Amino acid sequence: MKVKHAVAALYQLASEHDALNDVLKSFEVMHQQLSESVISYFDAPTLDIQLKYDVLNEMEIDSYTNGFFHTLIKRREVYQFEDIYQGMLSYMRELNKVYIIDVYVANALSNQHKTALEKQLIHYFQASKVILKEHLDKDVIGGLKIMYQKQSLDQTVIQQFHQMEMMI
Repeated sequence: MKVKHAVAALYQLASEHDALNDVLKSFEVMHQQLSESVISYFDAPTLDIQLKYDVLNEMEIDSYTNGFFHTLIKRREVYQFEDIYQGMLSYMRELNKVYIIDVYVANALSNQHKTALEKQLIHYFQASKVILKEHLDKDVIGGLKIMYQKQSLDQTVIQQFHQMEMMI
């Protein structure tokens, strides 16, 4: 399967049906749930394909991503998902300037804080849209840590303590 063509086709289909956010969220769910053993299960040639579809159907993903994964399972190409996932993120950024940002916090952000953070990040990245992936982190006692790809903005209390220690 040509990753670029698969990503472009899924993107176009989701866009036409106003389901792009659902597909992106489903891709994030699959990215988190697909371990090597799950990928091996889906790509195993000796297992009944209907059992694989049943497992897939239990996952909380949208219908477009589900159909896409049915194709990957049928072709035993689930092992390509990481490349497809990265391709989808790159494709989204290129076309729409959509950024998926990881935010690590001690407690869940309120809707008001999420909206304010999204506005700041849209301005910072010059994006058309920012999707926040919020992670509750027991190591964060206050503040937040923002990560995009390999870039990090750490404004946690712990990090500020470390910075003060260096100054002293």
